[in-house]
Amino acid sequence: MKRLRMLLPLIALVAACSRGPDRIQHGRWDFEVVMTELDATGLSAEQQQQARAGLNQPQTNRECVTPDEAANPLSEIREQFTRNQGASCQTTDDVFSGGIIRFRASCRGSNGSSARVQLALEGRFEAITLIANVSVTAEGPNPNGSGTVTLRTRGTVRGRRVGDCARN
Repeated sequence: MKRLRMLLPLIALVAACSRGPDRIQHGRWDFEVVMTELDATGLSAEQQQQARAGLNQPQTNRECVTPDEAANPLSEIREQFTRNQGASCQTTDDVFSGGIIRFRASCRGSNGSSARVQLALEGRFEAITLIANVSVTAEGPNPNGSGTVTLRTRGTVRGRRVGDCARN
C-alpha cells in the first residue's frame, strides 16, 4: 500500500502530460486529403472507373485558420458539411479536445430528396499538426435512371501549420 501511495503522484503526472492540447494554433495550414478506398454500387463500370481515378491522389488545400476557427474547428466542418449536403444534418460524437478528434454527421438531402450522407472523422491532433481517418457513405437516386447509387469511401486527412496568415 505504501508503494502505491508513492506511485500515485507519478501516475498523476504521466496522465497530465499525456493529455493533448485543447486547440490547434491559428495561422496558415496545409491540408491533404487522400481517399484510399472506394466502393460504388449502382454505377456503370465506366462511372466506377472514373470515380476510382482519384484514389490515392492527394488533394491539397492551404487555408488560413482564424483564431475563432482554431478555438472550435468542428464548427467549420459542421457548417461546410451542412452547406454542401443540405440543411438537415445531425452531428454526434463531436469531440476536438485533449488531442482527440471524433466527429460523426448524418445528413438527409434537401427538398425531400432521398439522398443520405454519413461522415465519420477520427484522429489525433497537436497544436500544429493533425491526422484523421475519414469515411463517407453516400446513398441517393441513380442519375442514370432507376435504382440507388451507394458510394463508400475511406481516406486520411493530414494537416500542418505552415506559418502565419497573409495580412491584407
